[in-house]
Amino acid sequence: MTEWKRKGAWSALVVGVAASGVGGYWLVKADRPVVIAMERFERSTPTWVSEREGEGASFTADVPKVVGGCSQAVQEILNQALVELAEMRYEGLTHRTMAQQAERLVKAWRDCRDEDPDGASSARSWTRRDAEVLLNDGQTLSVQVSEAWYSGGAHCNYCSQQASFDVRTGRKLAITDFIRPDARSALAKIVLDELVAAAGGEWGRDQQELLDTIARFRNVAVVADGLRFVFDPYEIAPFSAGTIRHVVSWPDISHLLVHGLAAS
Repeated sequence: MTEWKRKGAWSALVVGVAASGVGGYWLVKADRPVVIAMERFERSTPTWVSEREGEGASFTADVPKVVGGCSQAVQEILNQALVELAEMRYEGLTHRTMAQQAERLVKAWRDCRDEDPDGASSARSWTRRDAEVLLNDGQTLSVQVSEAWYSGGAHCNYCSQQASFDVRTGRKLAITDFIRPDARSALAKIVLDELVAAAGGEWGRDQQELLDTIARFRNVAVVADGLRFVFDPYEIAPFSAGTIRHVVSWPDISHLLVHGLAAS
């Protein structure tokens, strides 16, 4: 059975420009934050007990929904984008709704159970997605969805996806909204240098390969302190390093910002 549950409204603390030190067009002043309600999509087999006990399959996902603080037209644009974020859509991959994803998970678990009823990998299978609001200052809404999933083996796997939106228009923000087109390589180099310094210079991959991966800017969001980069396991480091999250501060990239975002 599919069930949607309202988890409650959420509204971030207002973050002023003094926090970032940048006079950007969406960080000029702290307007009224949009109001976010977290809804939950759930589907599981009748035998489902928990992620660690019993058998069965389960799929749960938090779905952020804007319920106030902007026009109805912008609200509809934002909510469509937030559903896509909760669905963990990736460019180039075949899109499936959450209902279809849940159905696929349950079918895979049943097929595994039928093939090997006593196997450990057929005991349980689950996917869980948690949503987190990173910034909600009345100008920009930044949200991250983190996914963990398990279908047998020693441990679960996980990844995350984040995005930022202009709450006045609903438009999804891109790296070129923050950084000048001619400054992309310079930004990637700053991120690389800071990551290498934080890790004590120990990376198991060639630095040029790291630089090329960073320069894709696949998973970047604006937060109060700067630009937030997220790298999933195996993307730039081994699984043991976990998810790598790094914020490059506005002052450190002030010379790279687009016109109107330069620090005053």
